[in-house]
This record gives sequence, C-alpha cells and structure tokens, in this order.
Amino acid sequence: MATVTILTPTYNRRTLLERLYRSLCAQTCDDFVWLIADDGSDDGTDGQIARWADEAPFPVRSFYKENGGKHTAVNRAVPRIDTPLTAIVDSDDALLPDAVETVCADYARFDMAGVCAIAYRRMDGSGAYMSSRPVPRDGMRESFCRCRYGRGIRGDMAEVFVTRCLREYPFPEYPGEKFCSEGVSWVAMSGPYEMIFRNQAIVMGGYAPGGLTGSRRRLSLSSPRGCVHRAQVHLAAGLPLRDQCRAMMVYAVYGRAAGMSVAQLLRGSRRRGLYLLLALPAEGLYRYWRRREKT
Repeated sequence: MATVTILTPTYNRRTLLERLYRSLCAQTCDDFVWLIADDGSDDGTDGQIARWADEAPFPVRSFYKENGGKHTAVNRAVPRIDTPLTAIVDSDDALLPDAVETVCADYARFDMAGVCAIAYRRMDGSGAYMSSRPVPRDGMRESFCRCRYGRGIRGDMAEVFVTRCLREYPFPEYPGEKFCSEGVSWVAMSGPYEMIFRNQAIVMGGYAPGGLTGSRRRLSLSSPRGCVHRAQVHLAAGLPLRDQCRAMMVYAVYGRAAGMSVAQLLRGSRRRGLYLLLALPAEGLYRYWRRREKT
C-alpha cells in the first residue's frame, strides 16, 4: 500500500490536468497513488485519464460522478482511499519534484498521534509564497484555528491530511448547492486535532480562469445554506473577535440569501448580541451583492 493518495477533484479541466500529471511523473519518490474524482466532465477528461493510466509509472485511479461541486467529489472519493495520507491537489496545481518524498519523510519522523494534517506552504507561478508569512517554528504543532486565525496567517497552504480524519469530518452537503468552502471541515477538525506546520513548499499553483476562487461570491450566493453552516462552525470555534465578526456577517448575509427571515436568523444565532450589532450592515451588503449579481 502506498503512503499518499494525491486526490484531484476536477470538472472540465482536461487541458490543465496535463501540468499536474507531468509534475507527478517528475516526483523523486513514487510512494503515492493518483485518484481523480471526475465531477461530471464532458470535455474528454475520461479518455485522457485512460491514456495516463496506461502509461504512468504510478497507479492512476479515477471515478465519475454527476456534477455536484468539488466538496461532493471529495466526499465521494475519501471512502475509496486506502492510504494513510491524502493530499487534495487541484487541477490547476503542480507538485514540486520532492513533494511526495518530503511528505513521506515527515510522516515517518513526526509523532502523528492527535494530528489531522501536515500543512506545507504553497507558491504561485512566480515563486512567491501564497500564505502571508511563515509559521514561527518549522514543524510546530498547533490547531488550525490557533495557527491560522490566532496568529493571523492568511492565504493558502497545502495540507496533507490523515485520511481517517477526512472520513470523520466530511463536507456538509445541501441539495441543489454546488459550493462549500474547505475551511468548514478544517475548522471543525481544530477542536480535537492539531496540525504540524512546515515552512517548506510542496505545491506550485494559481487560480485558473473559471476556477472556484474567481467566482467564489457568485457560487456562495447560489449555495447559501452551506455558507450559513460554515459561519456557524466558525462562530463555535472561539476565534478572535474580528474573525467572529466576519463569520457573523457571513451568517447574516447568506442566511438572507437562503430565504431566512431576520427573526429566524436571530433565533439560530450562537451570538445574538453580535448578530443584532451586525444585522443592519449585513442586510445592506446582501442587497448590494444581489444587485451586482443581477447586472
């Protein structure tokens, strides 16, 4: 059994996947499996995957499902994974040549008891780091919330998860909604589990046109119940006040987008005083975003 599964959810990204495939072929360690979760592609992705499976020097596995969003593709993929570690690597990313070697070495040397992930840094196409700053001590062990929110380390990192923790904390799914922020599960894990934080980069990526990041607000407005769920998880996590305020704005704005009344939002709020303080600006922001989406 391999140590790491490289899990790639994809939807109509056949041409982008080539770069990721080439980076996997260039790995200095072959202790991995590539699992592609095809979320309803109709651009020939299946044929390309079949060709790679025939020629790749590592196992290539895949499955197809009806389009339902990245989070549903991950949820369907995790039960199929039989490796102890899982790295979710998007179709517009590439692994640095020693990525798998680094992950396997760290898995062997760190005490993983009570750990849900090893978090590495990401670089963009220019070689700049995509997180705002490094962690204070390479290899330190902290919860996701304490490190990322408590220390104010913003931006993207590359988390390699203990697979059983992904099984324990699946993404919430709501009928008809195709978007859910990954952070909802990472924050939920932050209660019982810690992460090990490295200052070494293993992923080079960016945000391709048509990807989730570029259309995040539109997707969020079309998936409001998932956004409300995310806000509730954040509000329960004991984050710094500024982050609680952000979470409450998300709760109020997307709660309205989900058709909830002010009375319903007040009853369901974990912090009623904070909700009352932010309800008016949240209502104004909700109406402004709605107007912009219609233009």
